[in-house]
Order: sequence, then structure tokens, then C-alpha cells
Amino acid sequence: MIASDGSSSIESKVRDLENRFPFGEWDVVGEKGQISYCGKEVALEYVNGENVIQVRQRNFVSGRLSSIDLNSKRKQTDVIAPEEEKSDFGFTLGCLQGLATQTRPDLSFATNQLQKRFGDLRVHDLVCANQLVKEAKKEEVQLTFRCLGKDSCMVTYQMLVCTVRLVLRLTITKMNG
Repeated sequence: MIASDGSSSIESKVRDLENRFPFGEWDVVGEKGQISYCGKEVALEYVNGENVIQVRQRNFVSGRLSSIDLNSKRKQTDVIAPEEEKSDFGFTLGCLQGLATQTRPDLSFATNQLQKRFGDLRVHDLVCANQLVKEAKKEEVQLTFRCLGKDSCMVTYQMLVCTVRLVLRLTITKMNG
């Protein structure tokens, strides 16, 4: 993701990058309003008198993140988790890790602690994972990026294993002045 104030010097560098890395798509969010990529929604919005970039995972949370189905008749929680629930735990934990590293740093510590339990997974760990899923779904969290000033640019990147490559280009023209 490249975010700039639209100045000609920075836009020239962005064009150089586009030419150097011609794979995938280069989208200008300012022209489209919002784009989605690998479970993230990136939008240019007007909030409290300024243009900001919002990054959230609303569709990922509602569409992929789910609780682990637990046997409700089981009373003991200190027993080793059954294989089927271990598999479900892995999927849920992967979703939580994706959220924690992308838009939900508030979930990072608890997700990390659950990852440590995988080798000796107990039913109470599954219950904790479900509580974390409930917390993640309780309220939407988004990252907000504000203008850094004239002739400024912010560049972020991440390594993703996706079948489609996409480089996001965000241009905020004359954000606040």
C-alpha cells in the first residue's frame, strides 16, 4: 500500500514502482472509494473534517471467523481435545492470527497464548478460543491512517500467499490544505 498526498514528486516515484513491478493490479482507492484484497477492505473516507484511509476486515470476520463446535454434553474441560476439534481449533486460530496481524493487534497476545497450547490442547483451550472469537465479533475495529503532511508518503507491504497478486495504490489529493 502506498499512500501519498498526491504531490508530483511522489506520484512520479509511484509510476516508477508500477513500471518496475508490472504484475497484478494497481488500484487507486481514491478513484474507487473502496477495494477489497485478501480479506481486508481499504477505503478512503471523510471523517471529522479530513480524508483518512480506513483498513478493516468486516467481511472476513462475518464470513470466515467462526467458533469451534463443542460437545455441549461434555462436563470436563481439562481433558485432551478430540481430533476433530483440534482441526477446527487450527482453522479458527489461523483466522484469529490473520486478524491479529492485519487489523486487530488487541487480539495478538491471547492468540499467541492459544498457539502455544496446540501441542497439549485441552477442551478449556477450545473454550478460550471461542471466547476470543466472540470478542472479535463483538465490535468492529479498523485502522485509521491520517495525512502525514505535504510531500509525504507512507509505504507498507506484507508477504501473502494468494492466488492473485494486487498492489494497492492510495492517493489522497490535497487532504487537508
